[in-house]
Amino acid sequence: MSSRYVGDVDFLTVLETPVYEIAVYQAVGAGLVNRGRVEENARSQQPFQGVILSSQWKHFPQPSGKSTRLPLKAVASTWVIMQIAFFPWLRLRAPLTLDDFTFIPFRNHDGTVHQAFADVSEGLTSILQGYVDMQGRPIENCVIVTSAQRQPVWDLHDEDHERISKYAKILMIAAFCKNEYNTNIGCYSNTTHFQFVRQRFTLPVDFLTYGTRRRDGSTTNGGYRHAQIRFPVPPQAQSASDICFDTNFASSITSALGANSEVAHRLLAAMLYFDIANTDSDVIRQEAEIILMASAYEWLLDIEPKARAMNEAIGRLLGTYTHPTVQEALQSRPGIMIEREYDAAQRAWPLHRKMGAGVLPLEKPVHARE
Repeated sequence: MSSRYVGDVDFLTVLETPVYEIAVYQAVGAGLVNRGRVEENARSQQPFQGVILSSQWKHFPQPSGKSTRLPLKAVASTWVIMQIAFFPWLRLRAPLTLDDFTFIPFRNHDGTVHQAFADVSEGLTSILQGYVDMQGRPIENCVIVTSAQRQPVWDLHDEDHERISKYAKILMIAAFCKNEYNTNIGCYSNTTHFQFVRQRFTLPVDFLTYGTRRRDGSTTNGGYRHAQIRFPVPPQAQSASDICFDTNFASSITSALGANSEVAHRLLAAMLYFDIANTDSDVIRQEAEIILMASAYEWLLDIEPKARAMNEAIGRLLGTYTHPTVQEALQSRPGIMIEREYDAAQRAWPLHRKMGAGVLPLEKPVHARE
């Protein structure tokens, strides 16, 4: 799971970067900003939703070659900034609620826009034009996050980001519980499906800017219109099928976090490693995924980073549910390797523990005894 931060022209007014100046030039040139209104706002010095902007005057070149003297505050006051969070590659069969957040499909199964987004459907449709499938076609559906604490419910705030990230992790593990392996027709998801985007925008939706991370900070690119640049679906997330969820499990984790459960908090910490280890991306080597999964289990089980410690911890958790013992399995699988110094102990192990130790040949099946 990862997130991308995307904004409209209004986002640039807050950043006050050189790209902002270009965007204002384009916005004025395209007629999105009425010059008379800008000058009126400049005289009245109207505030903009509590955002403190520099009052320094700037010169912006116009298409005619002339320069118009505009204050940043005046330009900013001509837009109303809104913000959505959505999962472009995720599909849900029905809305799913965790705490005060609800994850809602943008479109219903009949293709109509969900009623929660009826007042902004045109703008959201324009935004989705930049998110495309493997053939370059804009996606028609996605999952949008809403909050009962916001009005309208889809217009989120910056401080919602960390909580959305937390609940996305819960959704992720609840989906993995339903994965069916060794088949191409069952439920399946990977962490790439749970990439989410936060995007600021104004109405009407037109210009776009986006940011990318660097080791020393970030960079911002702007001046584009929606659909001029494309964010293609990663190949491993191209499935159009709805994702299956264990909703009871997701609700239980949410309740456990609300009760300040130590295990639930360790689970979220472990998900940082689990996330990167389960993208299904060819960019990440399988050796790295194994190391990351081992780290995830070490966090979750609260154990020291040693193979034996993990072996014993998982053995304790699964011992109640497994048959037979190593000694019983030796009757049909004599090739099981016993470490001489632990001979007596290992013969009494449940078989799964020996498999976890990586010393069990798998040529012949072992049938559990009731």
